[in-house]
Amino acid sequence: MALHKFRVGDLVQPKDELSLYLANLAMAFNDLVFTNVKMEEATASWERFYWSRLAFAHFSEVMLYVEEKRGDPDVAHFIARLPKEAQESYGEALRGYDEHRGVLNRLRNETVFHYPKGKSVKAISKAIERAQNDEGVAGSEKSDKVKDARMFFADDLLARMVFNAAGGSEEAYVHLVERLAEAVRNFMKFTNAALDQLFVERLHSERSTAAS
Repeated sequence: MALHKFRVGDLVQPKDELSLYLANLAMAFNDLVFTNVKMEEATASWERFYWSRLAFAHFSEVMLYVEEKRGDPDVAHFIARLPKEAQESYGEALRGYDEHRGVLNRLRNETVFHYPKGKSVKAISKAIERAQNDEGVAGSEKSDKVKDARMFFADDLLARMVFNAAGGSEEAYVHLVERLAEAVRNFMKFTNAALDQLFVERLHSERSTAAS
């Protein structure tokens, strides 16, 4: 997408359903771009692991919203005006989410936005049980400052929880990452095209060119 500069009120309005929909998608777009870039830039395995979990959680949240808004007339009519490729990306993103919603919900509830509580307590309990004979590491070789410390044993416990939620093994998690990456890409392509369409319709911009 080329650079656009505009008065925000010309693009989105506070009581317009389509404005609310696309503003939410734009926020999710930013979250997913940021987390995916951070995942690629990460040098430590725990960093990549963190950003991947956060990316999947953001994807799960926004796709639940996208799914809920499918029946909104304004949204449906707008999507029908998008180029065919963008509509296909929209459908593929929804299918990818639906196929993996169970795993995504478990990852979200047990390992990302919520620390285990209620029924989810057994997730951390199971991880601790299986790690009883593991060597645990905590602290820092760099200094005794809090900012340099890391509870590596907790990273290992969390990895066990994630692998279990993803299908029971690290291999299952890697496979899940590969499959979900395509769904995320489809969401990104759809959102990019949808915002491009909004610029055309409301700002009278030429498609994929910078606004004056």
